[in-house]
Amino acid sequence: MQFSFKTLSTFSIIILLVFSANNSFAQFSEMKAIFAKMKEREKELRAMEGNYFVPAKSQPDSYEYTFQVVLKDSSKTEVYSRIYMDTAAGKTYLLVIDNKFSKSDPSHRERKIYADQTISITRIASSGYLNHPVEVKGMATDSCWMFKAIKGSVTAYSYLSEYDDRANDHFDSEAIIAIQLNEGPIVQYSEKNLTQMVGQDARALEIIQNKNYYRAIKRFNKDTPTIEKK
Repeated sequence: MQFSFKTLSTFSIIILLVFSANNSFAQFSEMKAIFAKMKEREKELRAMEGNYFVPAKSQPDSYEYTFQVVLKDSSKTEVYSRIYMDTAAGKTYLLVIDNKFSKSDPSHRERKIYADQTISITRIASSGYLNHPVEVKGMATDSCWMFKAIKGSVTAYSYLSEYDDRANDHFDSEAIIAIQLNEGPIVQYSEKNLTQMVGQDARALEIIQNKNYYRAIKRFNKDTPTIEKK
């Protein structure tokens, strides 16, 4: 069965990332409890007069792009797809469509490429008002691809490939899953971790207290010089 983020809006996605600190992001420790509260949220939705629809802003949209995919065996393939979520497996995937087969034969027509079957995926986007081409790269983890969504002293990582750019109106901060202070370890996107990162930045701390973590990252990055990352 094919899923999209819109059709999966009945589920609450909680992605917990536990990473081992290393200088290449090559090793990630096993991720657990990615959807720890999914059943609880599903029960809440079932109580809503049988209507499982949740407003679109409750989950970010995923858009279709042409991705260059590097598989675990180092082979490469090109896939035009959105990033889907397999809620049963707790993993994201790309969907490969073979038009030689009819829609009535999905077992042959459709093939899923999961994040943990790959090394990375990449797409080319345009940035800024002059539409400069930029490479958007997602590094594979056990459950999803991680894309740099916000760059600065605090880098934010998203499980979708849209990034924070004035010319990019598709970016949704709700897709952020991890953060990193300068060259430090990548950790779960949480109030506790973000508070530790912004330290004594009073303006950023105030915004965190108001539960707007995205704005707090932007405020801190504006206040704090960036240490160039590799």
